[in-house]
Amino acid sequence: MSIVPLHFEKHKDLKVLKADFSHVADQHMAPVTAHEIPAASADYPVFFVKNSDTGQFTTIALLGLEPGENLFVDNNQWDNTYVPELFAAFPFKLIPADDGSDRVTVAIIDDSGHVSTSKGEALFNEDGTETPYLAGRKELLKRTYEQSAMTPLFIQDLVKLDLFAERAMTLNIGGQKMTLDGLYFVDEDKLRAIDDEAFLDLRKRGLLPLIYAHLNSLHQMRRILSRKQRRASG
Repeated sequence: MSIVPLHFEKHKDLKVLKADFSHVADQHMAPVTAHEIPAASADYPVFFVKNSDTGQFTTIALLGLEPGENLFVDNNQWDNTYVPELFAAFPFKLIPADDGSDRVTVAIIDDSGHVSTSKGEALFNEDGTETPYLAGRKELLKRTYEQSAMTPLFIQDLVKLDLFAERAMTLNIGGQKMTLDGLYFVDEDKLRAIDDEAFLDLRKRGLLPLIYAHLNSLHQMRRILSRKQRRASG
């Protein structure tokens, strides 16, 4: 994979096939930032997963019931309304600037199958200015980068209040049982049990809507199961 800083002189003829999601057709989870939870919750179950090595939690949208399965990619097209920002930004990403500063710069995976010189969305106009498409991708990257700092702080609050619970789910798919584990969620009983000061602090800092959106998203498991059953029946 070749990830290089984006420059007009080097990439002026590049185009991007923006509607192709073949690169995530085998991803059963999508990392999402805290600010994405309300939008993602309308389409996917949002859970927290724990890194077995570090013990750190991350927020994810569940896209499939087993590794290698994305129930929301069909014929390389995204088959839902909301696209997780990390997926939507591909083949662009932010990398550390090469000047030794703390800045980041926009890069492109220029050997990706999404990149072409003959078809797709142009990145630059002939005069070197950015096309609306590239400007939109850069704005998406900027927003995600700025908001990503909030996510570990949000999770830290949930951990500090001991709000997480893990429960294995036994599912029946076409008469066959499968167990889904390793997914954490906010326990509503624990949330109700926190003291008034902690609850008001969550409300004051705007974290309650994120928690409630996460809890509401768990109903989207029905959508996951329905898609899994349709795909299993062929």
